[in-house]
Amino acid sequence: MLRKPLPSSPGGTSFPAMSKSENTTASTTASTTASTTETHTAATRLLNRPVGALTELPEGFHGLAGARKVDALLALEDPKAFIAALDPAEALVLFTDIGLTDCTELLALTTPEQRAAFFDLDAWRGPELDTEKVDEWLDLLEAADADTVPEAVAALDSEFLTDYVLSLVKVVFERTDEDAYNYWLQSHDLVESPDGQLYLVVERGDEESARRVRRLLGELYRHDVEMGFSLLIHAQTGLRLENEELAHQFRVARLADLGFPPPEDAHVLYSRLNVAEIRDSLPERVPSIPPEAPPLGWALMRGDVRRDSFLARCLDAVEPGHDGDGRRDAVARELGLCVNRAVVASPEGLDLRDTDRLGELAVLVAGATSIGLEVLTEGSVSAGAALLGRVSVLELHQLGHTQLVELAVRARRIAARGGGLLDPDTLDLLSALDARPSPRWSAAAGEASQPFKRFAELAATTKRVAAAERQVDLFEHHLGFSRERFEAHAFTGLSPDDKRFIRFDTLLRTLAAHVGLGRAPSFDPLKASDVLALIGQLGAVMDRVAVFGGSLDGQARDALGAAARQLVEELRPLSRTDVPDARFLGGVLLVKNSTDVG
Repeated sequence: MLRKPLPSSPGGTSFPAMSKSENTTASTTASTTASTTETHTAATRLLNRPVGALTELPEGFHGLAGARKVDALLALEDPKAFIAALDPAEALVLFTDIGLTDCTELLALTTPEQRAAFFDLDAWRGPELDTEKVDEWLDLLEAADADTVPEAVAALDSEFLTDYVLSLVKVVFERTDEDAYNYWLQSHDLVESPDGQLYLVVERGDEESARRVRRLLGELYRHDVEMGFSLLIHAQTGLRLENEELAHQFRVARLADLGFPPPEDAHVLYSRLNVAEIRDSLPERVPSIPPEAPPLGWALMRGDVRRDSFLARCLDAVEPGHDGDGRRDAVARELGLCVNRAVVASPEGLDLRDTDRLGELAVLVAGATSIGLEVLTEGSVSAGAALLGRVSVLELHQLGHTQLVELAVRARRIAARGGGLLDPDTLDLLSALDARPSPRWSAAAGEASQPFKRFAELAATTKRVAAAERQVDLFEHHLGFSRERFEAHAFTGLSPDDKRFIRFDTLLRTLAAHVGLGRAPSFDPLKASDVLALIGQLGAVMDRVAVFGGSLDGQARDALGAAARQLVEELRPLSRTDVPDARFLGGVLLVKNSTDVG
């Protein structure tokens, strides 16, 4: 029976009543959090410290170059004990950060269990065996200590080894089978087993596959001849697909012991959670017990997850002492395990070689967790400190992620309604919010999107999304102009290229221009002569728009008035006699390409 990962126990209890000064809104607290310059020493040590055996890393280790990192580790009092104490995932990420090919001396110090785990962690692409990665690890282990390779190969599942062999050969048959020998020799090359009892069939001229299978079998036979022979008999009668499926199942079970749950369990990280239900359940909760699986502490260090964090402030507020220290450790462990889940659930899957990606996932997880805690406690640090260790980090993340996803769903609907009529900055924001699996945001125009870390960022983004929503509502419900009507509109006089750059703002100013000319409201492009006439009547534009706005509700009236003011400001510097160039007015209002002034 395959082993299953232990579920996180949600535990918790009620938190103390908030004082009047603490019972502030989350947005107010978030603003305070963003502006504070306080150094949260306890939280910094907790969330960004090395975890487990990584506490023995030399001071300044991360600032060293690859080769010097190796020297620093070998200079430890007992480097073999340090390496052996690392969880396999931490060891793999450490070696990857240094550079795998530079780590042969360190790989020589690894345990058989670590070496076997490297194949589980790094030799698969989803459910498929990555045979090139298998070869790479065999090369690395051979360069580190050739005498350890036979033992490393023998430690792998027979299904794993069979899958590898069948990926390189077509058929395995016994040497005494003359019919098979005569048949395959005509069109293929034959590789003899190390004991001379079987043949393996490879494509004619495929010397690379022949070399690879000879190398693997040679190492296996060197360890145990009977084991090697049994493997080939298994490959003779087995199917690659069956062996790969079984090998992957066994791998998934072992990965759960290493802290990486199956994908279906990992995606629980992104389940929806209702804040009211969590609050209602608090009185019946008991303290949670964190799972024993090893967290990916390296990602916490690389991600710098504590900066400007409400979670960090709450951790600092936990009362010191044995119980408080234990609760802090539990939070760190649970947070690391949530990062493990995020690694498995990410589109790239369990890929530990991209250490920058691991740091980014840690930021995503810690940010959503901090936001969830702030929402749950309505910004009360003392309440947050009381909840830590009682409400699981997994639940806090689910709660924070729910807030982000709800905003992302709202943004997706706005993007579908507004499309290219929204301004580019808004479109960039809506696109960032649609990132999977966790929404992102952009602080300003031209800046790359980034993970949410604080509630203040969520609040500010919500305001921008709400503004875009109001703009879409204005056109759909008050001005009768939807995205569908835009796509069907002729816009006579505009080229297809010009039409691509039409925005809600230009449509609104065009509407204000028609009203300012004393005409019926319209979104049709103006002629150059219309613009000249408008320049001559700028003094009357605001009054005419105000009269027309009297028939609209407050939101539409205010928006049209603001558009009219922008229009007047843009046109005031222009000459009343020179024909305006449509190319320079395209961002202001819709103007036909023709210079006809008649």
